[in-house]
Amino acid sequence: MKSFDRSGFRRVRFIQSAALAGLLLLASACATPIGVQRASTQQLHYELTASVLSAGKPSAWSRQVLDRNKLVERFDADAEATLAELRNTLTQQVAEERLQ
Repeated sequence: MKSFDRSGFRRVRFIQSAALAGLLLLASACATPIGVQRASTQQLHYELTASVLSAGKPSAWSRQVLDRNKLVERFDADAEATLAELRNTLTQQVAEERLQ
């Protein structure tokens, strides 16, 4: 029987390590980043229709508008001034579109 020299042992060790890393990578790729939580229909309706008046925080749509305009942090600090600025900006955009 032929014995392994050091380079042969290292090669076998490298192949084993590479196979293990590949297997771990493959296993982690199969995991989904999405989760699901059960909720009642009343809870879902409340969350989907929540607004500043009902929940005390902006709706998801309002948050998207603030995020698109990079105003989320400013809104959290001073909501009234941020909304006034957003309203002026949108009014100007509408006026410019009408002129074109």
